[in-house]
Amino acid sequence: MQAWNEFQNFIIAAKTNVLARHGKGFYIDLHGNGHTIQRLELGYLLSSSQLGNSDATLNATSTYENQSSIRTLSQLSPLTFAALLRGSNSFGGLISNEGYPSVPSPAIPDPNSDPYFDGGYNTDQHGSVNGGNINALQIESNFTGVRDTSANRTAFAQSLARVMAAFFDQHCGVSLRECVPSVWDVGSGSWGTAANWADDALPVSTNHIVFAGAGGTATHNLSALTTGSGVLASMNFSNVATGAYTVSGNAFSVLYGITNNSTFAHVINNHITLVGAQTFAANSAALTFGGNLTNGGSQLRCVGNLTANGIISGTGGLTKVGAGTLTLTAANSYSGPTTNQAGTISLNATCTFGNGNGLLVLAGGDLLSLNTRSAAPIANPLLLTGSTTISGDGTLTNSARILPFSSGNVTTSAGTLTIRHSGTNAFASNNVFRVRFTAGGFNFTRPITVGFLSDLPATLSQLESYNDNTAADQTFSGAISGTGQFRRDAINPAAAGRTILTGANSYSGGTVVSGGTLLVNNSFGSGTGSGFVAISNTGTLGGSGTISGPVLCAGVISPGQSAGTLTLGGGLDLSGSGTNVWELSALSEAGAGTNFDQIILTDGNLALGGSSKLQLNFIGTATPPAATNAFWQGIRSWKIISLTGPATNSGATRFPTILNGNFTAGTFTNYTDVIGNV
Repeated sequence: MQAWNEFQNFIIAAKTNVLARHGKGFYIDLHGNGHTIQRLELGYLLSSSQLGNSDATLNATSTYENQSSIRTLSQLSPLTFAALLRGSNSFGGLISNEGYPSVPSPAIPDPNSDPYFDGGYNTDQHGSVNGGNINALQIESNFTGVRDTSANRTAFAQSLARVMAAFFDQHCGVSLRECVPSVWDVGSGSWGTAANWADDALPVSTNHIVFAGAGGTATHNLSALTTGSGVLASMNFSNVATGAYTVSGNAFSVLYGITNNSTFAHVINNHITLVGAQTFAANSAALTFGGNLTNGGSQLRCVGNLTANGIISGTGGLTKVGAGTLTLTAANSYSGPTTNQAGTISLNATCTFGNGNGLLVLAGGDLLSLNTRSAAPIANPLLLTGSTTISGDGTLTNSARILPFSSGNVTTSAGTLTIRHSGTNAFASNNVFRVRFTAGGFNFTRPITVGFLSDLPATLSQLESYNDNTAADQTFSGAISGTGQFRRDAINPAAAGRTILTGANSYSGGTVVSGGTLLVNNSFGSGTGSGFVAISNTGTLGGSGTISGPVLCAGVISPGQSAGTLTLGGGLDLSGSGTNVWELSALSEAGAGTNFDQIILTDGNLALGGSSKLQLNFIGTATPPAATNAFWQGIRSWKIISLTGPATNSGATRFPTILNGNFTAGTFTNYTDVIGNV
């Protein structure tokens, strides 16, 4: 009973699917019979006695038509019911012409008194006797000449296929010839040569194309399958192929995708137009597309190891799924989204994710920036929805490979971004891979991992904020970890924007501020990880957070974003031309961090002297010293650098130069106390 129920459920599901996709269908119930009369018995739910009626009687009313399993087919047919049932173009008439006696047919219109299967339960249940668009036929095949030998079974199957093709073409408007695969079973040759195809039958539009031969060059010169004239249902490289194919020639359009099931890598150099959403899948060996791809407006799913050397255009997009690598090498122009769910997308020196307007969704797959790529930007808006690794495989000594993301439209909803130098040349020292964000206006809220202990010592992974947007900040509020480095730089440091670190970060490779402003505003932990912080002469370090590593500043350090307190746990060296920009925001000697700037050292050494400078700025309600202002008529002092805990100031260093410190009402100076405070 279970098997019967499963069988019936399968048929019902198939009917539902056929009706949903095509609106009509035909059910055939094929059996073998043990009757002594050797002929095919075709059951339409009409009994022997009913078939004994004349054609005129069968056609006189709709009684017999309505009782049959081909009721709907007959109602739509230009033929009479009797002609469709047993005329020359009926199923029985067509199969009789193949040499297989049948009832009913023109030669044997009814079984007379002989045994006969008239259709049975399945034909009744699944045919159109009760209406609907699924018609049905029961075929009871005899033994002798049909089922008795392997050769006869093969011959009958071939005849049955030909008859079904003719019957469906004439009565259902369906070309089975267009539905079955066209098999290329040779090596090299032209598509237009019939002998290169199984059964010497040229493919027609909507055929599935299967390559199953010895490999070689297959040249498409068949006008019926050229874009504008016809379409391929799909292209498949079969697992029985014994060699690699290169397909070239005319452009073609495809409905349902291209698949490599063989163990050989194949190349398709034709221009391909995608008709609807589909999948290109390299399930075993790789597929390479040398021609251009036009994607009208659908999503192309890419599975396995695929290479697209041609330009991908159109309004559609790409989705990388499953294992394997999708290699892009062209300056593509498609405008749809690119989604990387799994596997890797590999980028050469100049390739693009379309025209740069479509969303780039990092949903769990990885990006690989090849050694040939450096500084070519990715302009797409960025969405992180799953853990993703962006890696570079640079191999040269003293080389920096940069992958810039130039959109300020960056959204992070889930996952961790990992940046990793994946180079394998252990002798290539000072070898840097840098992921750069060049536009402002976003908050990267998700964790970022930069580099791993297992990476080669000769390599360095960097996350770089390259914000030149003075009106919009770059903020990294997710925790940054790893062995790599954070870098702040700008094209025009004097007019650059700001970068803000607000997380408790643990990366150990150090922080470099080469240009622009870095604000460290974390609430706990260290905003710059455990490594050093180096500020060049065009960089500025500020904020009101905590830095655990040593700070070496040749540029500007200025606590807060106006008046504020910046805490340093690893010392501060300004002796190499560094400048402490100290801001007074209110005329008060109290209120460090609110009314005036203060740097707090909790450990490490303070090194001033040398060419260090102290620059005084008066902001907010604070005004420069003036003889008319009562506040300035006495001696005023502020602790601008405070040492606590084990922090030291070896040599009691102070600033040798004070900028903006001389006024008619008085002059600013600086000194160290016995602890080393300034």
